[in-house]
Amino acid sequence: MSQRILLASCENMSMLSTWRDELYCTKRKDGTYSLRVRKSGDGGRHWFPGITRIKSARQFIDSINSIDVVEIDQWNLEEDILPQLSVLDATFAESVRNEIRREEIAANTASKLDQIIAPIIRRAEIEYPNGVTNSRLHTQKVWKYVSEYLGQNEVPPKGHHIVGGLKVIFCENSDENR
Repeated sequence: MSQRILLASCENMSMLSTWRDELYCTKRKDGTYSLRVRKSGDGGRHWFPGITRIKSARQFIDSINSIDVVEIDQWNLEEDILPQLSVLDATFAESVRNEIRREEIAANTASKLDQIIAPIIRRAEIEYPNGVTNSRLHTQKVWKYVSEYLGQNEVPPKGHHIVGGLKVIFCENSDENR
């Protein structure tokens, strides 16, 4: 049997009317989830088309973020929505919480990696192809090369390397300023 729960609600007003935004989640018999928004106010109640067949924590987060019939920012996913989702399915709510944490860790890791890679590339002597687009694409290749090199060797590249068929010279001394 399907179970539905109110995940979050919020009172809103304009100069002409007042209304309530409500976000519902249904756990279906097949184990998938659906999200649906209802607006209630002076003009009555209106249900918006739902997002269905949500199977994973990632899909749930993406579905929440894709809702455009209400200001989704009025609700905090971790503070407002997840406690209610836990009432419906504590295991799935914990999966969503863990996915949020993984996103935060990945973002922090990417930011730290960028802080390491940027100076390495700034100090490198890079042979560029002709054309702005080609140069931009080549810079992306060099960036990826440095990232993968660091991942495999745990030290920055040094000396002469060929990236995308073009020569790149990485500084021998990583502390050297150019």
